[in-house]
Amino acid sequence: MNIQTEEKPVTESAIVLPAGFTASLKPAAPLVIAEAKKNGVISTREIAAIIRPEAVSDRYLFRDTIAGIGRYLREMGIILAKGKTDLERRSIPLPRLTLRTSVSIAFKPLTEADLKAVARMMGQGSNDFDDSELALYQNVVRRFPLLKSAETVELFRRRAEGDLEAHFRLILHNLKLVFFLAQKRTGCGLDLSDLVQEGILGLMKAVERFDCERGFQFSTYATWWIRSKIDRAITDKARSIRIPVHLAQKYYQIRRASSALEQELGREPTPEEIGARLQISSRYVAKMLFAVLGTQSESLDAERDLGGMETNRYESIADSQTVSPLSVLEAKETLDEVVTEIRSFLIKLSTLPALDERYRNIFRMRYGLDGTFLSRPTLERIGEKFGVTRERIRQIVEVVWERLCTAEVHSNEGWLIQQLERIEELETVTGTFAKI
Repeated sequence: MNIQTEEKPVTESAIVLPAGFTASLKPAAPLVIAEAKKNGVISTREIAAIIRPEAVSDRYLFRDTIAGIGRYLREMGIILAKGKTDLERRSIPLPRLTLRTSVSIAFKPLTEADLKAVARMMGQGSNDFDDSELALYQNVVRRFPLLKSAETVELFRRRAEGDLEAHFRLILHNLKLVFFLAQKRTGCGLDLSDLVQEGILGLMKAVERFDCERGFQFSTYATWWIRSKIDRAITDKARSIRIPVHLAQKYYQIRRASSALEQELGREPTPEEIGARLQISSRYVAKMLFAVLGTQSESLDAERDLGGMETNRYESIADSQTVSPLSVLEAKETLDEVVTEIRSFLIKLSTLPALDERYRNIFRMRYGLDGTFLSRPTLERIGEKFGVTRERIRQIVEVVWERLCTAEVHSNEGWLIQQLERIEELETVTGTFAKI
């Protein structure tokens, strides 16, 4: 005797969401997921609609929420419906969000071997990033090649409309760029896996901030963010004795001014002379020297007697993890690239049509492009020199940026300052002074 059982419809009450991420979802979430369970499919728009605004505004909470939703829907057998675009017109499994690097990356269905590798990774500590995880990254790079310009614009358009899948795919299809740039920085004190992690964080920031309406290439914009994140990580983490980046930059300004004055005066400059050159107080100079070197007035190169052996201050504070010759060569190569970019920018500035030379001089002085980057004058000081107000100086600088934009010079104030700061950091590693 065959007894037929009637299949009960899935209702809102039948959906019990895990407590880990329910606080980030709207009250209607169970109903939406119940309907998705019934149909076996859910769209990115439906997922975006059930997330609370406060969870979206918090990047880390948003990442955890999306990861939780992804795991839950996969367990229920719900697939993600991809919108009809020119890229692909089909449904794909919900993006797999598993990497411990805090980067949400979408994967196609993984094999059993892949799943075992992921399980091993998830049980590892924060410093146990091994070849298996790096292989997973490489696998994603092979699966998702770089996009064409039109495809990138289409994905950014979808992302602006709240399409989460478009956001993930922009990251996926540009991982090859991260690998390329990370490999160029190997030998600088960090493993390739660490460089890749930092580069992906820079890529995520580029995806968040890029505006495709301005007509720039995303790859160019992303390259700047990826390099910046990787280079900052090298400066920040590669050495065992760490000084906060902003203090290290201040100290390096003092060191560079000290070297310049020593060449001019033929002797070691005093804190007062260094302070006058940088337009800061001599007390601050002495304080920085004391904080970094443990001395207030002794020459940086003054010889000291330590147990019968003569040494100098630089040698006495040498890092236990010295910079390798390969690291120096890599840093010199990067320094040359940055200096070339700045020189190219200056050439474009000097050839801008119908721009008063006075405007160019003010612009150069504002950003220290006339050789005064270490002691850039304030708007007030520039105004005093040219006999105008600080507000007028600010307006002139804006006019120059507008002219540069009109001339299709792909740069901005943030890029320029960041490049100049990178020059300082790289000069610290190489021990050389770049001439712009």
